[in-house]
Amino acid sequence: MKKTIIAVLCAVLLASVCAFPVFASSVPHFFLTGPSSVNAGDELEIIVNVEGEYEAHLMNLRIEFDKNSFQYLGKKNGDAYNELVEEGAIGNCAITLDGKAVSFAVMMPTDPASVEGELVKLKFKALSSAGDKTGFKLIVEEFGYLPVGQSNATDIECTASGISVSVSGGSATTPTEPASSTPPIGKPTPGPDETADPDKTQEPDKTQDPDATQEPGSDVSKVTPDPDATPGADDPGQDENGSKTAKNWLKYLLIALGGLVAAALIALGIFLIARKDRKEN
Repeated sequence: MKKTIIAVLCAVLLASVCAFPVFASSVPHFFLTGPSSVNAGDELEIIVNVEGEYEAHLMNLRIEFDKNSFQYLGKKNGDAYNELVEEGAIGNCAITLDGKAVSFAVMMPTDPASVEGELVKLKFKALSSAGDKTGFKLIVEEFGYLPVGQSNATDIECTASGISVSVSGGSATTPTEPASSTPPIGKPTPGPDETADPDKTQEPDKTQDPDATQEPGSDVSKVTPDPDATPGADDPGQDENGSKTAKNWLKYLLIALGGLVAAALIALGIFLIARKDRKEN
């Protein structure tokens, strides 16, 4: 009898130990799969998976990576996500504005989701610069139960794990933009470490005429005029323009004098006619 009781207790204890891993595996778990190493320039696929028992209306994941090591190329829906779409799910998957992560979000308007398998397949390219952070980190930002009529979502306990992917080949420096081929505008100024070319002929300094006087406030030298020189003698155009101006003024003066003489004669004639009429009357 005692042996039977001991055997039963051992069986119960063994059953409880064996059942513990089964209970632990039922907790929803998000994880990434993909290659462990790639060469610079290769393309690779990182798959976002989910497993376990759950009922969720909200699912918001963030896949972070080092953009100096990997470049995001695009995505492809997994079978689990296609199943959610058939059930009426609304989802989105896109690169973030900072280019350091890919966001994947799903919302179930009515019935909760409980699928397992591949959610989305992300395509990347390994760059020639392998940084220190060569892995992909998976963060669950929101995972909850929110049926119609409930104002706040109930968080669902879950776990998440990323993946390490090393890049072989290439330098550890960030790629830089190629230098512009447009020639610089103007004459370049020698830097502090640049020395003058000893074989280059220096342009002689232009000396100022000792007979020239400097006009105050001006940087332009001006030759002192000769007091005996006749204005316009050295400039034929100036003499010609001056004579033309004098002729024009003489013409206008003669026309004005002619007008005054004509007006005076007309006034005199009118005065004489009026005087004659008064005498006759």
